[in-house]
Amino acid sequence: MMRKKALQRWVDTIVLVILAGIFVYSGVIKLMGPGAFYEDILGYRIIGPFVAYPFAFFLPAYELVCGVGLFFGRSRNAALMGILIMLVVFMAAILSAWVRGIDVSCGCFGGELEGNVDSYDPLMWLMRDAVMLLMVARLWCAPRRF
Repeated sequence: MMRKKALQRWVDTIVLVILAGIFVYSGVIKLMGPGAFYEDILGYRIIGPFVAYPFAFFLPAYELVCGVGLFFGRSRNAALMGILIMLVVFMAAILSAWVRGIDVSCGCFGGELEGNVDSYDPLMWLMRDAVMLLMVARLWCAPRRF
């Protein structure tokens, strides 16, 4: 029984570190190049330039805050909820562009990493985000042991 709990604790810790790392990295990369991220946002053709401009700064900062927030017990649930909401919105945007036949750069990890035509793979992006949703669910349901 003790080994199972110890294993679950390690799994939860690894999931937390991976999820936090993804969002911290993503936020930092986009904050370093907000112009490229701004263009990525416009590429989805969901919001206009006046709304996209503040999003190009706010969203990466929010990703960074949520990623860091996972490491603090008091803010963990709020960070998980923030990440959950972001993932649902990201998935809806990807699906919307895909259904409308718009070839976009995901923008998930900065324009330079995903800006070429060969990287267009909305199904893979949706699956990646679905895995992160499962990670959020795992951490949400895990006892606060770590």
